[in-house]
Amino acid sequence: MASCENVREVNRYHDGELSADEARRLADHVRGCASCREELASLRALSRLLSAAAPAEPPEALCDRLCRNVQPHRDRVILRTARALTAAAAAVLVACGAALWLRAGDRPAPLRPPSSWESLAAATSPAERMGTEADLEDSVDVQIARAIVGETASGGRNNHE
Repeated sequence: MASCENVREVNRYHDGELSADEARRLADHVRGCASCREELASLRALSRLLSAAAPAEPPEALCDRLCRNVQPHRDRVILRTARALTAAAAAVLVACGAALWLRAGDRPAPLRPPSSWESLAAATSPAERMGTEADLEDSVDVQIARAIVGETASGGRNNHE
């Protein structure tokens, strides 16, 4: 067995994990250290043996068992992913709905319907409102004035005198 403290470095040297400077330094060490030289020879012999060996074919029963176990696992992964994406989509939907609901409070109040006198004024032109004194009682302006007074008397919004 190797007794040198550089044995671990010999493994890294064999695997090609050392920098060029480290590899040169260790190669010099291996030439002078019998323990590291034996370790390196052993690693090289094992590598040759493994590379010459033919890969073994797994038994058919093992392949069948693996196939039976892999498909349900794959299905579970897909279902778990689908659940996570569905939850994320629902969270986005709830957040957007809440944002829209909160923004609805920022909107101005809907327009109030026109009062009766405003409807009368809008429905007639100034020429139609002009008339003789005889027509004064039935004129649109008088009807508008009556509508204003009527709303004021009945507690309407408009407080005109």
